[in-house]
Amino acid sequence: TVDRLIDALNGNRKYTPSLAVINKIDMASKEELKKIDPSIMKISAEKRVGIEELKEAIYKKLNLMRIFTRTKFNKADMDAPLMMRSNASIADLCDVVHRELRSLFKFAEVWGKSAKHPGQKVGLTHKLQDNDIVLIHKK
Repeated sequence: TVDRLIDALNGNRKYTPSLAVINKIDMASKEELKKIDPSIMKISAEKRVGIEELKEAIYKKLNLMRIFTRTKFNKADMDAPLMMRSNASIADLCDVVHRELRSLFKFAEVWGKSAKHPGQKVGLTHKLQDNDIVLIHKK
């Protein structure tokens, strides 16, 4: 809107990301659902309908990505991601895992979208992507 444009130019207001969500769609008829604006997310918490799509939309809206860590001997726990801001690097991940890890860092291995090949060896400046799996090696 014009008001938002003026606010953006003046820099005097911040608009927080938002999503419109309707719950209990299992109780609505198909005709009622058709009347709802397509930009509004429709879920049923009780029947678990649309929950995964809602999670994905929240991650995108808040600029978050899921990063999974693993050890040499264990696979990554795919149920327990670290939530990181989009565009986070290996250095950012080290800081989240432990305050001294960056100073002990030797290299990391990465599996996922940001890696050129599975298990790519990378340094602190490597940019991560959603659902990457990382194994950090210390000195």
